[in-house]
Amino acid sequence: IRCPETCSEDTPASKCVCSCPSEVTTAFNSSKDFLNGTGLLTLSDGLFNTWEHFVTSGCRTEEDCYDVVKDTLCHVGHAGEMFTSSAPYDPTFWPIHGLADRYLQLKRVMSHENETTLDETWSYYHDGMSPSDTHHVCDWSGVEAGSME
Repeated sequence: IRCPETCSEDTPASKCVCSCPSEVTTAFNSSKDFLNGTGLLTLSDGLFNTWEHFVTSGCRTEEDCYDVVKDTLCHVGHAGEMFTSSAPYDPTFWPIHGLADRYLQLKRVMSHENETTLDETWSYYHDGMSPSDTHHVCDWSGVEAGSME
């Protein structure tokens, strides 16, 4: 997933979203190949093993259903309430957070084995203006990348 670092006021909302970069997705012949090649099929604990799990989304063929899954995973939407300090009060936070942690750890392992790169020099800006903000902020400024201290 890649997200724009900034979006100006005149940037269309359709261009200011996170998505899977085309240089990654076009390297695969199909959405099922993408899910398999990126390891998402095996990380899903059987959820993606059969396309019939997704027919409720309106798809009718294996190819269409795996397209829905890939498109859904590649479009995470806009940053919202899950980015505030009240996120743990949302019951959907817990399964999503654990999955995100596993994906990040996989990316770190792959980076360590020189199979990919990972830039961990991200930053955080807290404006305190979100309605759900509890005004609790973790200060990570003294933490060194890769450190357990």
